[in-house]
Amino acid sequence: MKKNSTKNTPNYIISKLLLNSLYGRLGMNPITENHIIIENEKAVKFYQDNTITDIIDFNNGKEMLSFFNIPSDSDEDFFL
Repeated sequence: MKKNSTKNTPNYIISKLLLNSLYGRLGMNPITENHIIIENEKAVKFYQDNTITDIIDFNNGKEMLSFFNIPSDSDEDFFL
């Protein structure tokens, strides 16, 4: 559609936006880093269940954790 349209026509612009949007969506990483503020006592269990990348202790009984949610085995098949 883009090849058959002349520049600066609505069909050309729409087809270009669709192509660029699709390329950007496919280039995104499905695994993102998350952040949570949690009490120190609950954090120990959280360490076991997630991949922790950073810990900031607030010295008030709470800490901020940065972590990755690793997809389950069934989700990994979707991304391969």
